Amino acid sequence: MAGNILYGIKKFGISVVTIIARVVITLIQLLVEVSSLAVSITGIVLKIFLAILLIGKRK
Repeated sequence: MAGNILYGIKKFGISVVTIIARVVITLIQLLVEVSSLAVSITGIVLKIFLAILLIGKRK
């Protein structure tokens, strides 16, 4: 009986670690996507700013 209980705890522990690992990996992927999106938006804003600046100097 003690062996069955220990096996159940071991199996439960492995599943908990697997779930936590998947959550952590998903959060890291989400963070990478958000930072990539932020860099992209920053690049677009910088290009618009430079375009306005260059158009403003022509006049």
